[in-house]
Amino acid sequence: MIQNLPSLLVAGQKAKHHILEREKLSQKIALASFVPDTAELLMAEVKKRAEVMAREKFWPKPFTLTEWNEHIYQTLCLYFTGDARFETEGAELMGLEPGAFSLKKGILLCGPKGVGKSDMLELFARNPYAPFVTVSCVSLASDYAKKDEGGPTLIDRYAGMIPSPSGSKYYGHTHLGLHLDDFGAEGEATYMGNRVNLLDILLQTRYRVARGPYTHLTSNASEDAIKQAYDGRVYDRMIQMFNLIEFDPAAPSLRE
Repeated sequence: MIQNLPSLLVAGQKAKHHILEREKLSQKIALASFVPDTAELLMAEVKKRAEVMAREKFWPKPFTLTEWNEHIYQTLCLYFTGDARFETEGAELMGLEPGAFSLKKGILLCGPKGVGKSDMLELFARNPYAPFVTVSCVSLASDYAKKDEGGPTLIDRYAGMIPSPSGSKYYGHTHLGLHLDDFGAEGEATYMGNRVNLLDILLQTRYRVARGPYTHLTSNASEDAIKQAYDGRVYDRMIQMFNLIEFDPAAPSLRE
């Protein structure tokens, strides 16, 4: 009996290890099978993600819904679950007439610096309706200048839908949309000595190839500032491509 005790302990440890591994696997399967496919479920999921993001990015304050952002989160939850109420209740939440929004358009999220636009949209990147990846407009302008990977090669890379690196992470979607962050801050881009308005070209291309709920923008510029910065043709195309969701100009910065 005494001689068999060590082998019994080893066997017991192995059995305990297998039980723990099965429990971990069960948890992974449960997470993979959970789909926040209603606005209410997505809101709960986004809150959890925001709490994690606040810790990882060392936000000065913990995540909280406020009078400045709660209605925007509610509107985006409707949109990113493909809920038809986005076009009626979502528009009303933003102070617009029912029907002002369309699920067939992307999102243009505007507001003052520091109100949390980029982080807000990043929290919705994994969603069951139209998931997407985020690319900085400033980085795009810089990458456009690279001899081998810039120019037309870069345009082609972001012209259409982007292959998903993980179908399970994005609720089974094999291709993703694109969120262009900090729109308007990129300035002109240069390739082989030629200066171009890169975002104008990219928006034109995506208008033809990936129109719909697959292209999103965040910008510090107001709607009026965007009108002034881009010619009428570009602005008209943006009206056709995006639902404009704008923070109150008086919204306080979250960086303070």
